[in-house]
Amino acid sequence: MTDRGRSGLNKLDMEAHHAVLALECIKCMNTTLCQNLCGIDRGDCTGLIPADVLNNSIPAHLRYASIHWSTHLSMLPRNIVHPSLISELGHFADTHLLHWLECLSLLGELHLAGDCLEKAILSISVQTQSIMDEVRRLVPRIFTFAVIYPLELYYSALEWLPVESRIRQTYHTRKTRSVVVGLDKQWDNCEQVLHQHTICLSIALSPDGTYLVSSCRNEVWIWRARVGQIYRRLRHAAGALSVAFSPDGRYVGSGSEDRKVRIWNVSSGELRQELAGHSGPVWAVTFSPDGHSHRVRFTRPNNPHLEHRDWTDGVGNPGTRRAGILPFIFI
Repeated sequence: MTDRGRSGLNKLDMEAHHAVLALECIKCMNTTLCQNLCGIDRGDCTGLIPADVLNNSIPAHLRYASIHWSTHLSMLPRNIVHPSLISELGHFADTHLLHWLECLSLLGELHLAGDCLEKAILSISVQTQSIMDEVRRLVPRIFTFAVIYPLELYYSALEWLPVESRIRQTYHTRKTRSVVVGLDKQWDNCEQVLHQHTICLSIALSPDGTYLVSSCRNEVWIWRARVGQIYRRLRHAAGALSVAFSPDGRYVGSGSEDRKVRIWNVSSGELRQELAGHSGPVWAVTFSPDGHSHRVRFTRPNNPHLEHRDWTDGVGNPGTRRAGILPFIFI
């Protein structure tokens, strides 16, 4: 349908259709979104909202618009100006961003907010970019409570915003402030802080930036990087010393004190392979560029010699082993 040679006059104009869909999605949100969509109390959590109330309050067209508007927007060429789209986006940014976050929270999709905003920021005017980027930075800081208590977006979420932030100036309308001292003037350089209950031994970021994996004593944690939400907790028989993502981001490799390497499926959390045969703890793991073989390095107890082992066929059979003396550098 998108090939002129095959479809002739019936060729689908993708850019035009994405422009229409982006505009209609934003119009839908501008005319439908409001504070407290489901008519709940401030202390009510999303898990207690009846399904029929949720479906009546957020119909299918609003659900689609709230999740996919930025995808259609990101498909448009940046050098083409759509005046009506710019106008609707400006109204959405200044009026409905918090309403949109509430809607995503009610749908159980708040973790999508960061990705949506990143797509939108690349496709919109500088003035609108600034407030959307602030909301993108806000989401990880409030995620742990906003995903459960959506109405706190209008209360607790706004109290700790930097004094001179545009989002605070736009949305903080209450005359009485709960926090009066100790607030930053501007956003600092730290995007977010992830709290793990035990010491963190190793981290790795997925190739597309969607996930972050961290290792600790007897566990590997996979996080949604954009919002700081724990996605998977993988139990380890012994301390997980090192972690790495496969090039396609589908698998995580972890090296352990029990002299084994484990390969995990990111989406399901299932253990795919367990590679044994090392003579010491596995301090580092990496995947080959094609993702089918793995290299590990390990040490023998009380021995400064470092050894490499390549698992070359991707099915758990050991390949070559090489020895050498290398220093350890901990970062």
